[in-house]
Amino acid sequence: MPGQQLTPPEGESTEVHVNEAQILRGLSQKNNEPTWQAHIMVPQITGGMNYAGRLRTFIVRCPVRLAEDQALEDAKRLEAAAPDGPQAVRAIANELQRRKTRDHH
Repeated sequence: MPGQQLTPPEGESTEVHVNEAQILRGLSQKNNEPTWQAHIMVPQITGGMNYAGRLRTFIVRCPVRLAEDQALEDAKRLEAAAPDGPQAVRAIANELQRRKTRDHH
């Protein structure tokens, strides 16, 4: 999101591992309240390596949350879906996004 700074929690590594969900901390654009967002790096379906010889991956992000426990629950759901492949992970993130939108109306 433009203008939003997301950082790992204090003292945690910025290194990202495939199929391991992480929580990013940020600040709300409206009132600078703390926010949390779960994300996970998953391998691309096509697999293969990029030009640098690294596994081709992409990051799936969940909605930004105002409560850390919600983001932690999102992370658990992402990790649980990871063994079923990137499409399953994306389906969970899409479901969470739709539910967030529906809950706000």
